[in-house]
Amino acid sequence: MIRKLRHQEDRTSKLMVIHPALALSNGITLVTASFGKQDKTDIVLFLKLEHDGWKIIKVDDVLPYP
Repeated sequence: MIRKLRHQEDRTSKLMVIHPALALSNGITLVTASFGKQDKTDIVLFLKLEHDGWKIIKVDDVLPYP
């Protein structure tokens, strides 16, 4: 089971692109990510640094513009 999970993580990481982060003045950091090989899905992660690490406060998808 562990070997299967590691293989799935490797495959997922090859299909995922994390783009550079943008830190805002209010302590929020935006990170965009793309998933997929042919049909890409783009998301925006809203993160906040807390005393015990990064906390995801919101995840939003980005629809393609015409």
